[in-house]
Amino acid sequence: MPEFRAFYEIYDAVGNTPMPGVTIPPATHRAVITGPLEYRGQGAIKHEIEVVKAGIAAAGANADDFFFPLLSPSWLAHFLGNDYYPTEEAYFYALADFFQGDYEAVVEAGFVLQLDDPALVTRFGMATPAMDIAAYRKHVEMRIEATNYALRHIPEERIRYHTCWGSWHTPHTTDLPLRHVIDLLLKVKAQAYSVEAADVRHQLDWKVWEEVKFPEGKKWQSLVLFP
Repeated sequence: MPEFRAFYEIYDAVGNTPMPGVTIPPATHRAVITGPLEYRGQGAIKHEIEVVKAGIAAAGANADDFFFPLLSPSWLAHFLGNDYYPTEEAYFYALADFFQGDYEAVVEAGFVLQLDDPALVTRFGMATPAMDIAAYRKHVEMRIEATNYALRHIPEERIRYHTCWGSWHTPHTTDLPLRHVIDLLLKVKAQAYSVEAADVRHQLDWKVWEEVKFPEGKKWQSLVLFP
């Protein structure tokens, strides 16, 4: 990210101030898709749902009052390489097909599905090569269309959508302002939206609503501005 690269120029080669006794961990390997994606997660998601429901029941609560977070196709793609699908669009629709079973299982179990998608805004500073805002918006729109494809059988009122600029402790000087993607965010098939903006950089993001009309029937769950 541009902010990290600027940081590295000031501090040492690994981006940290000197810390005696601290060992830098070795580089990790990245998973890469080399063949067609196939969904085999029925047992895994069933187990996760049972564990969560057991915890809720132990607390004397009801699943209807809880949301169940899962990664969006876009955010999973952030961690996976693609050496199989010929285009990025084909790759994202394959991820959407892959996730569809988990999404529907969560809703059928009585939960509200929360899609966690930091990629909506964080990918702007991570794109290689770098994109201008117009190109990035086109890129985001394709991702959202693939996400909505994965959600096509789920009622909108059973979905909430979350995005944020990441939890790393930096000034976030290169963050993409919310105003550049707010209209695209509202295209996600969800009734409620949550945006974590927990630093000074985003303390005025609420002003987007002075220019953008919130769609009827949708809900603004939160614009989190924690100190």
